[in-house]
Amino acid sequence: MFLNHFSLSAHPFAENPPITWLLHDPRVEQALARLKFFYEQATIALILGQTGIGKSSLLRLFNRAPSKSLSPGYLHLTPLNPTAF
Repeated sequence: MFLNHFSLSAHPFAENPPITWLLHDPRVEQALARLKFFYEQATIALILGQTGIGKSSLLRLFNRAPSKSLSPGYLHLTPLNPTAF
């Protein structure tokens, strides 16, 4: 309904929007730099945040680099304790 009303060519609220739609602000750049550090150290990084804040989008941005081939583990609403990892 709103696609026609606003003359949109694609659904603006897609689960995985195109990577080019994602904005880069200083917070995103800092998060990417921290992920790069963990990647270079070959260690585990845990990303926590409220729903809809962009955790999955951050991983998509980080993983798009040609030299990186990550397989992130995505635990959704799972009541794990630290020893479960």
